Amino acid sequence: GRVGTYRMRTASASGRLARPWRRRRRTRQGVAKVGGRRTMTARLLRSRRRAWAVPALEVAAGLLAAAFVVQTHYLLTSSGGVRLLPRPGDIAASLDGFALGSAAEGEERQAASSSEYRADGGRHYPGGNRSAYNVTDPTNTFCPHCDYHKDCTCDQRVAFLMKRYKIDESEARNNDAVKERCNYPPPVWLPTFAGEDEPAVILHIGPHKTGTTALQAFMYDLIYTDPNIFIRDGVRVPSFDELPGLYGKEGVGLNLAHCSLRYYMDSGGQMNIGMCSGMRDKFPKFMVDAYRRRQDVVIVAEDFDKFDDLNMDRLRFFLRPYVRIKVVTFYRRLQDWLPSWYNQIVDHYTTIYAKGEERYPSIVDWMAEHYEKKLEVHAPRLAEKYRRLSWVESATMINMHEHFGPDLIGHFFCSYLNASGACRAARDGRVPSKTNVGEGHELSRLAIAASLAGKIATNLVKPVNLIRISRKIGQRLNETGLAMPEVCVEDSTLAGMLRLEMEEERGSFPDWYKGQGGDAALERSFERARSKFCSLDVDRTVNSTRLDDIFNEVDNTNPYL
Repeated sequence: GRVGTYRMRTASASGRLARPWRRRRRTRQGVAKVGGRRTMTARLLRSRRRAWAVPALEVAAGLLAAAFVVQTHYLLTSSGGVRLLPRPGDIAASLDGFALGSAAEGEERQAASSSEYRADGGRHYPGGNRSAYNVTDPTNTFCPHCDYHKDCTCDQRVAFLMKRYKIDESEARNNDAVKERCNYPPPVWLPTFAGEDEPAVILHIGPHKTGTTALQAFMYDLIYTDPNIFIRDGVRVPSFDELPGLYGKEGVGLNLAHCSLRYYMDSGGQMNIGMCSGMRDKFPKFMVDAYRRRQDVVIVAEDFDKFDDLNMDRLRFFLRPYVRIKVVTFYRRLQDWLPSWYNQIVDHYTTIYAKGEERYPSIVDWMAEHYEKKLEVHAPRLAEKYRRLSWVESATMINMHEHFGPDLIGHFFCSYLNASGACRAARDGRVPSKTNVGEGHELSRLAIAASLAGKIATNLVKPVNLIRISRKIGQRLNETGLAMPEVCVEDSTLAGMLRLEMEEERGSFPDWYKGQGGDAALERSFERARSKFCSLDVDRTVNSTRLDDIFNEVDNTNPYL
């Protein structure tokens, strides 16, 4: 008979005949027909293949079982000596997922949503990226804050599908692509700690202008000198590789704060969802590793003071699997804090003011617009907001007026954190490499107003020119002793500020407040700070001619002298 068959096929797109091809099935002893009755040789070969398949599967199963045993032994015995024995039906898996559960000793942790944690109820231990999100519903394994792809999280993808195809949330979550990318993998084993042995996250939330820059620089200066200085005391501080993003060096903690903003850049942040992709992948693994080693994690970022703009579910998600979250903030009196805030804000916009694109506000203008808003992010109110979160264990205020300067850093590491290495460095006089001390801007306001009025020809858009002209004006005013007209914040506003400071310090630091002189001492301190709430009346000054000679003189000064 024939040893093969010829078949013809056509290309559906063009209709042209395709090249004929011959299809043959070869065996060891000859060629078997295709389309006809199978030969004896083909049957013999099939039977031999079946005979080899069973032993091959048995060998593969044995290798998989051995790998499982080795991996389980590692996960159960590499957690600081804590050994967890699985119950029937429990599953152990890779470090790419996170497990969570009850606090009972010896039990495994099950994944939980931050919204499910209650301090007075069963303690749930949220996990990390692509973990189970809601323990109350075992069938709900959807992870809203995980990456659908680099520029989109899973909850955003679900929202898009609901809007685009007019479907409900359940149907959107059951989309095949969503289920594949947004459901968690099997959990890993986590150790169980009892009582005070449970590690904690220390979240320093600022606020701005309370020494956070100095604290951040001090920590990362120490790590640069000695990478293990905190690890020896059971403390971990994330590096840029573990918490990547826009900010590096001492500002690493800001990456977590900006990626926790509800609308990212639209909430005033500096990072969009794509820039947060690396952090969403690497930071949860860092948190699991630190937790398994029973290490406290310290994160310092002043932008956590944006409480009303933060997505607290997302922030809680990133802090998994830790259940003990301790918040700390530094208290600074309003009489010092608000002028410092003003100086930092206007410093960022000096070039815009010099171009005339926006009006340079005085502290009087700024207070009229921002005073009530800034009260909401002052340390006492900020601490109370965090204290009301069910998953926050404590919110502590440290008084900057009791522990000021280098002693503030020493107190944080020695008394609050109990980190002996950093404490010793602070006590030995080590200072941070970077601080953020603001300077007054009244002379800059005056110089820019004169420039915009045409009385100074030097280009003040260049910062070096603005600094030089401002200093020259200040020197000439000191030499001449001219009295300058001023405008001040209303007395009623200042009186209310003083009353608020009294209430805050009586309630938060009663012993210290009484010991340093009570109301009388605070009133004297406030009176000394009153001048900070007054500004030069630059409009009145520039519209007159009393300083024209000074403006002309400094404008013609040799810049190299």
